[in-house]
Amino acid sequence: MRFVATTALVFLFFQAGQGPAQQQSQNLPAIIEGLVLQAASGEPIAKAQVTLTRVVSNPTGILTTPPPAPIPQIPPTLTDAAGKFSFANLEPGSYRVIAGKNGFVRMNYGERFSGGPGTIVNVPSGQTLNVSFRLIQTAAVSGRVRDSSGELGAGLAVQLLKPSYNPAGQRTFQTVASGRTDDRGEYRLFWISPGRYYLAVTTNRSSLSLISIEGTLLLGGGASPNEIATPGQATVYYPGTVDPLRAATIEVGAGGEQAGVDLLLPQQTLYRVQGRVVDSSTGQPPRSAGINLMSRDTSLTTLTTSLNTNYNPTTGTFDLRDVVPGAYWLRAQAAESTATALIPANAVGRTVSEALTMASGVRTAAQMSLDVTGNVDGLVLSMTSGVSVPGSLRVEGQPLPASPAPRVALRSTSTSGLSSPLQPINADGTFTLLNVFPGEYRVMVTPMPQDYYIKEARNEQVDVLNQPWVIGNAIRGNLEVVLSSAAGQIEGTVLDARSQPVASLQTILIPDQDRGRIELVKTVVTDQNGHFNFRGVSPGNYKIFAWEGLEANAFYDPEVMRQYEQQGKAVRVTEGAKIASEEVRVIPAKQ
Repeated sequence: MRFVATTALVFLFFQAGQGPAQQQSQNLPAIIEGLVLQAASGEPIAKAQVTLTRVVSNPTGILTTPPPAPIPQIPPTLTDAAGKFSFANLEPGSYRVIAGKNGFVRMNYGERFSGGPGTIVNVPSGQTLNVSFRLIQTAAVSGRVRDSSGELGAGLAVQLLKPSYNPAGQRTFQTVASGRTDDRGEYRLFWISPGRYYLAVTTNRSSLSLISIEGTLLLGGGASPNEIATPGQATVYYPGTVDPLRAATIEVGAGGEQAGVDLLLPQQTLYRVQGRVVDSSTGQPPRSAGINLMSRDTSLTTLTTSLNTNYNPTTGTFDLRDVVPGAYWLRAQAAESTATALIPANAVGRTVSEALTMASGVRTAAQMSLDVTGNVDGLVLSMTSGVSVPGSLRVEGQPLPASPAPRVALRSTSTSGLSSPLQPINADGTFTLLNVFPGEYRVMVTPMPQDYYIKEARNEQVDVLNQPWVIGNAIRGNLEVVLSSAAGQIEGTVLDARSQPVASLQTILIPDQDRGRIELVKTVVTDQNGHFNFRGVSPGNYKIFAWEGLEANAFYDPEVMRQYEQQGKAVRVTEGAKIASEEVRVIPAKQ
């Protein structure tokens, strides 16, 4: 017994003596250092700002920035004359590194395209990690604005717009730079990343969004007290058209200045659109209403300039001025808040969360097509709560899954459309979609259980899954949606030109047909072995693409796909198929 006790004491003494030393050796300070150079010349960039952000795992193991628990912030550093920087005395772990300087495109370390997410770096205890950046120079665009009589366009808002696509596959436009013409009608927009843009000019500074992608104000006030406001005028696009379809793009390269991008303000005949809004349930004007005039061309809705509606809630009248001739949708919309909305009758028995969701979804709206060729007066927009779409959701050969509980929704094909609010599904699979307004829709199921897919969606035996569903002022029959739990699966590896696996690369599955069904598009990121796995794949013909550098959602652009269509890996998926060992070659980034 005495021998055992002595042995235990010796063991405890050894453990107590060695533990702190071992722990200390595992937490030695780390260093991240490197260079910032010019991409074109390789010359060092002095006084470039480099920022370092700690990335840690939350209890689920998912990397998060910033971390769930506050940690000391790491002050940014500037490069020296040789372009060198260093962060010393770091805790071992994962970090994001970003470099930038005025006159250069800001860069996330490891990004495969401008503005991409970059790569998280990991620095072990007591080690030094070297990273380098090659920054691309920004450019400037300048020019002069005149009207058709030759008079200089002073005090006008100028905006540079970048076309892009949102996750729903709809075309949008982001503001990347804004400014104002001076007293000589000249403008200059600077620190612009290389790319393709549209240039827009308007007389009304408040009619264009002057907020950058990051949410900062790009153009404020500061108008001279001697300034006389310019009469209202529609937005004009380079080189001088009010029709966005005729607008020309501007290709901006790296570095230098693209001068002489002049814009001519055409002689415009503008009109007024007047009318009144009435709530059909009360016969009275709504307390508040948003009046919008949008192009009927769905690709242009995000380019349409906002107009001052001059809505009078007492009389319900509205007055839209400075309207360019064209084909529009005229819409009035109002929505009740959860504080004042009535709980629908079919919400009885629901949870509080579900009842509030159903109540907040109640809204009233009116929409009509309008061709503006002159002044329009006497319009009446009768606001209703839309139509109700009854339906049923079932799974082929088995009951509905309880978790996650799928719901049916109607997604508008237009960026400015009114998609249907989500509504709970009854135990027997029946549902009613409320507040559905006339328009063109796609049937969606969200959230979709893993390894399931939409097999059918029909209304009175008409297929509304593989083609848009056009809904009018009334609905006949039910929407019948059928799911299948026999979705396909595709596994494989992305390889580079040397047949080596490529890690952390977004890999995309795109259908050959029905590309308007965005639920068929699947995106995953390869693991450390270059492996990918697509699940929940509907039967059909697909191509797998692995771009080394492609802007987010750019694969929705038909022009982009025409360039790369032949570089995708073709694969055919049948119901329940499990396809393995597919090898996909990475598509190199364009230099």
